Amino acid sequence: MSESNLERHFGTERHRILVESLSHVSKEQNQHRCSEEGFIEDVGAGFDRNDEDCQYTYEDGCSDEDESVIESDVVQLARSLERSSTCKPFPNLLFALLYILIHGPHPMGESNLSFIWFMLQSAGHSVPSLSKVRKFLLPGFVPSLKFLSPDRYPFYYNSMRSTLSSCLGKRKIARDLTRYPVVTSIYKEVFHGKRWNTDPRFFTPMITTNDIPVFLRECVAFSHPQFGMTTAFIVKFFQKGDDVELCFEGDLLLDARQFKIAVPDSTIYFLPVNTRILFGRTEQCISLITSVEQKPTDIVQWEAATDSFKRFSSEETAQYLSPHPFKAKAAGRRVVTVPLVLFSDDTSGNKSKKWHKFESWSFMLAGLPRNLNAKHENIHFICCSDQMDALGMSGPIADELTGLEMDGIEVYDAYLNEQVLVIAPLLCIICDNPQASKLVNHLGGSANKYCRFCMADRDTSPCLVCEERSLQQSLQQMEIIRSQRTEALREQHRTLYGVREVSNPLLHVPSDLYRCLPVEALHIIPLGICKAFLKDVMPKLSPTQKREVLARIRAFNHSGFKVKIHGNVCYHYQSFVGRDYKAWMQMAIFILSPYLSNGQLIVLVNLSKVFQIAYCSFFELSKAEAWHQICVDFVHSVRDFMPKMLRKQKVHYILHLVQCMQDYGPSSSFCAERPESLTPIYGCRIYLATSRLLAEILLCILL
Repeated sequence: MSESNLERHFGTERHRILVESLSHVSKEQNQHRCSEEGFIEDVGAGFDRNDEDCQYTYEDGCSDEDESVIESDVVQLARSLERSSTCKPFPNLLFALLYILIHGPHPMGESNLSFIWFMLQSAGHSVPSLSKVRKFLLPGFVPSLKFLSPDRYPFYYNSMRSTLSSCLGKRKIARDLTRYPVVTSIYKEVFHGKRWNTDPRFFTPMITTNDIPVFLRECVAFSHPQFGMTTAFIVKFFQKGDDVELCFEGDLLLDARQFKIAVPDSTIYFLPVNTRILFGRTEQCISLITSVEQKPTDIVQWEAATDSFKRFSSEETAQYLSPHPFKAKAAGRRVVTVPLVLFSDDTSGNKSKKWHKFESWSFMLAGLPRNLNAKHENIHFICCSDQMDALGMSGPIADELTGLEMDGIEVYDAYLNEQVLVIAPLLCIICDNPQASKLVNHLGGSANKYCRFCMADRDTSPCLVCEERSLQQSLQQMEIIRSQRTEALREQHRTLYGVREVSNPLLHVPSDLYRCLPVEALHIIPLGICKAFLKDVMPKLSPTQKREVLARIRAFNHSGFKVKIHGNVCYHYQSFVGRDYKAWMQMAIFILSPYLSNGQLIVLVNLSKVFQIAYCSFFELSKAEAWHQICVDFVHSVRDFMPKMLRKQKVHYILHLVQCMQDYGPSSSFCAERPESLTPIYGCRIYLATSRLLAEILLCILL
């Protein structure tokens, strides 16, 4: 602001009103002046605030038309600070408000900040310098990092490491976090699924029992009910069902005497004293472990089919007995595995979703039960941008995922009350179908090879589960596409394989990304097949039949249901959202049955059975084959009676639904509904203009 403009401003009525308003600022709020030495003596261990005063909920989506979101999070926080008896870890209220102003969702420009500092100094307040406020660090807080996309667009990124450290530091989170796979035949959570139970990447590599630290791939002495004291080579720690006590799974390493007890009729040739016989697997409680034993130097394997021994070579023995890679990295600390679930979605800062579109990333801890992961406080924001897609922001995510899995991080565990080494591998990514195809370089639902799980062809094998896709196979196919000399040949091979050869950092994380993208029920059934079914049925109804359908809906007894059908389904079904289609799926068979042909009725009945499977609260492993047959029957009924729908990618994905439930538990464990409810909140916050924030914060400081 030039000197002449300042002189004109000082002579205005507006300047007089502002000065009078500033004079009403309470002297008690500013009794702690900001000295040049800093604020070390005023910084506390935490930020004391009344949680009840700071709670706010967002039931509906937010947009520029919503007056309900005029008050931003920054103003909420500022008012809670004003009501609080202390401003720790800030020196005083004014410093806290200025910190919020600089580090809010929309950081102020240099000219706006200079104007605010000038106004406060003109009113006679002792204002800390702008550089001091910028450099002030909250205890345990890591500010967002600035990155550039491959197209040179900037975006800000919240480190998963710092968020993970914060989560483990909260006792209520650390206490409820599942750290070991749970072996059970009834799957209720994602940590019950086969993926967590069979992939060694998700095994926690150590336990402490009887004050003895035990790692995977170590030999332990334990009391066996049949052989007495014997040796086992540990391959897995797990929890059996709802039992509190942990168990271990290991290879039995017997000596000659113990082997004679197990196979009394066998012929034992002369074996050296230090030779151990590998004799099957055993599962025992960890409390039976008495010590960690020295590893044997010679191993032979008993083959019951031929009643003979197979001796391990020196290379096989060294590979078999190689120590766990994190034993050396642990350096005496406990090691904990905390798998992560990523979520990616696109949304808008506008209710109509036509303008200001952007994409976002967030993550959850897979070890938390469903009821806790459904809370917004346990869904952690990573980054978003309206300048680039999710793949463009995936560079730092891929780097951090690799580091979290290969190197781990040291954090404080509030449950164990000690520093631990945390390994955080990627378990799965939740997103809609177009996003999932983009993340694995798949061509999507418009391609002939339209399935990202297998090599099914839209024209020749839509009802079959074909050869499974894998990351290694897709990388080879991309290299073949790149090696073609002309664009026409490259396009021909893209169609042949169903993949594109674009740069993708996520393909280089340790996880096989093709196994990390399960079938997401919300976008497959309610927003996919159900919508397509109504689109096929409703236009064929006469006006009289449509009036009858509406009358049947109004007369329907909803007492046995938790939801109701809202709106005119005959005309506005294409504008329905997920909850509307879910309500319709539960009642459609009672309302539409008189107006459907026999073939359509069969399709709807089978679809209702698939809907029941997709939204079950638990999954019984013994019923997997029967449930998969229900899915197959639905796809076959679509082929026989509604063949147009068969060309849709989402119909084919029903064939992969039960396999995903076997890997990750019931689909409610990996559904997008709860994290997707946060995207309107992100949109509301990003849509707030800087000038509006400036007005709100300045008003809060002045009044």
